[in-house]
Amino acid sequence: MPVDLRYDREKKILYATVNEKLLQNEIANVFEEITNSDDYPPDVAVLWDARTMNVLSANRQYEIDLIKTRKKFPARGKSKVAIIVSSDLSFGLMRMYEMDTGDLPQNIMVFRNYNEGEQWLLGR
Repeated sequence: MPVDLRYDREKKILYATVNEKLLQNEIANVFEEITNSDDYPPDVAVLWDARTMNVLSANRQYEIDLIKTRKKFPARGKSKVAIIVSSDLSFGLMRMYEMDTGDLPQNIMVFRNYNEGEQWLLGR
């Protein structure tokens, strides 16, 4: 699977490690799994670790499709989502995505530093 999920009950954060670029059907499957898990609430805070994801083939249509997919999961509610990236290109692409998700109820932030993203989710 292109995403590994691990829930930390103490921190109440779901850690989603992206291993490769996600196809749209894979994204929907991951959102479905997050929303319907019995291990955590559907609006759990998620730290998406996308530091090893290949973004070279991502484009504007990919971003639009990703936003459409996210809208199909209203149970995510006002969850906080931190996206961790490593390169300047990834940061720029994910910042555009962050800005374009303004009509979604989730609070999305992009970070280059893993610890900063986690601390933001924890409210520190």
